[in-house]
Amino acid sequence: MSDPVKAERYNGWVNRETWAAHLYLSNDESLYSQCVDLVDGKSPWFAGDAIEKFCTENVEMVLFPYEQEWNPTALWRMFISEVGSMWRVDWQEVAHSFLEASK
Repeated sequence: MSDPVKAERYNGWVNRETWAAHLYLSNDESLYSQCVDLVDGKSPWFAGDAIEKFCTENVEMVLFPYEQEWNPTALWRMFISEVGSMWRVDWQEVAHSFLEASK
């Protein structure tokens, strides 16, 4: 019988949502730099919280634009579409890759 946790892994990541979140954050130079700056000097746990907060705030600006002065970019709309369930993203795993880059 196969292990359901191992069966869910996606392209080396814990699941598809985590892979997609990292893909979008690391595939844009500006977002990548922001994420590296966000995690610099933080422990993995707090680095994951910082990345999650950054993403959540930007996603909220797309979902609730009438409450914001900011005009959401297509990148964040695609992020929402591709990631889907943000609660399934392992933010510590995403942050780990940016922690490696900040060293």
